[in-house]
Amino acid sequence: MRGKISNWQLGALLSFTVLSTGLFLMGHMVEKFAGRDSWLMPFTLFVFINAAGLLWATLARRFSTLTLVQYCPLILGKPLGYIVNFLYLWFFVFVLATVTREFVEVINLFLPMVSPSLLGGTMLALCIYAAWLGLEVIARSGVHVIVLLVAITLVHFFSIIPQADWSALQPVLANGLSPVLKSSWYAFAFAGEMVIVLMLFPQLAGQATVSRAFLGASVLICILALFFTVISTTILGPIVARLYFPYLMLARLAPMRIDVLIFISWVSGLFIKLAFLLYVSNLALVQVFQLRDANRTLLPLAFLGAVLSIVLYPTGLGVYDFVANVWPAYGLTMEVLLPLALLLVAVVRRVSRQEEGKG
Repeated sequence: MRGKISNWQLGALLSFTVLSTGLFLMGHMVEKFAGRDSWLMPFTLFVFINAAGLLWATLARRFSTLTLVQYCPLILGKPLGYIVNFLYLWFFVFVLATVTREFVEVINLFLPMVSPSLLGGTMLALCIYAAWLGLEVIARSGVHVIVLLVAITLVHFFSIIPQADWSALQPVLANGLSPVLKSSWYAFAFAGEMVIVLMLFPQLAGQATVSRAFLGASVLICILALFFTVISTTILGPIVARLYFPYLMLARLAPMRIDVLIFISWVSGLFIKLAFLLYVSNLALVQVFQLRDANRTLLPLAFLGAVLSIVLYPTGLGVYDFVANVWPAYGLTMEVLLPLALLLVAVVRRVSRQEEGKG
């Protein structure tokens, strides 16, 4: 592992784990659950993200010099710990493959005649180079791209506000709070990908103040989610629940031709997220199998991600169905329930980095 990253850079990377895919893919399901009250979802999502951030930070600080796959065997013992390690290794590779397929689906909207394998393979080839350069390079690039993404998104939103029908937001909570909470849990399954921080904690320069990274990322994510849900509801209305990419339709409604800029910023965000996921997946692979050269496994791992993106999702509908019906339960299990179980066992058994060092 080379160098360290700041909390500001970590916040940018964590933001990409949600903004580059989740914010745009979850729109139709949030609308399906909450309807006109979908704009309330970001407020409860903010609470969920920071509660989970506190959980992850508490667990990581007990083993501040180790990654998730390094301290799982310390907490659970070697047999069970190694099983959990393989579960997380698969989880990271699986998310890498799923995001690759999501990228292909986005590009196919603009380039429908290009082979999905060619699109995914090309993007992952670029990600190999970025991951080879290291986390610092990915993080620095992420800071620049996040500024571009936010600026273009805000310009777009404010340019189409005059088309909004604000009466579409009324009445508020006509069906109670339950639909809003359901939509928040669904959105949280995407935001929970921030669990990836457990693989990066030893590389953080500001471990004591890591909660600031979660706070900053959650503020940015929830503000943009608020803008997105408000504009979607007031302009598109109930049709949002039937659109897989409602944000792209909103992009075409802008009075200025900024849909190309939105497309470029979105692809740039997907590149950062994929490079980030490839780096973490490779780090987990190297540490689980105790390999010496991390760079040699980047190419086969990226190839595996490209193949899985096609094998697991032969058609675009496959990834949409998984995201809508399976991901919330699977994602939250790996992102929240397992880390919570690890923390509880570590506390009960009084296992920490200090005790491991004495051994």
